[in-house]
Amino acid sequence: MSLYGLLALQFCICAVVVAVGLRTVRQTRNEIEANIARRAKRDEEHKRFLAQLQEAAAHPELPVSQFVTAWAKPSVLRLTLDLTDPDLVVDVGRLARDSERLLAGLGEYEVKLGGRGLIFTEAKAAPGQVVFTLTPADLNGADLRIKEVAEALNATFDPLTRRREQLPSFGSLPAEVSGAHASPLAA
Repeated sequence: MSLYGLLALQFCICAVVVAVGLRTVRQTRNEIEANIARRAKRDEEHKRFLAQLQEAAAHPELPVSQFVTAWAKPSVLRLTLDLTDPDLVVDVGRLARDSERLLAGLGEYEVKLGGRGLIFTEAKAAPGQVVFTLTPADLNGADLRIKEVAEALNATFDPLTRRREQLPSFGSLPAEVSGAHASPLAA
């Protein structure tokens, strides 16, 4: 091999090493920034919690759960799917999988409203319908977000409801489902 061939090979190897090193540095920097952001968010939540505890201590005659939002029972979204056959009892797990796009769309919409998504917490089947319970991951301000998600879903699948603003796309309902409606409930 000629001298220029060896130099070209060494140059290529050095370029690969530098590229890998730069990529590693960028990944490390992104991880550090993400950790700093997580820590700042956690510190903000701790400050808010301490402020709520101090407010509760200032009013000993009232229950602490009135001031501390983390102790309050969260609102939940009760999603009812009406089946095409009113006497049919379906496999809840299969229907949950078939409704995955709908459930994901509800969670994404809740995130757009400022939350951290919805957690699938319960499913019940009865003749002619299936009821899913979704709990917000972020409890702060969840009541308003859950109400807005329920209104958007009801407007999407109820042709009589008219809304001025653009509705989110929740996808289509599974084949055996004839309708869907949601309601916010206190847990």
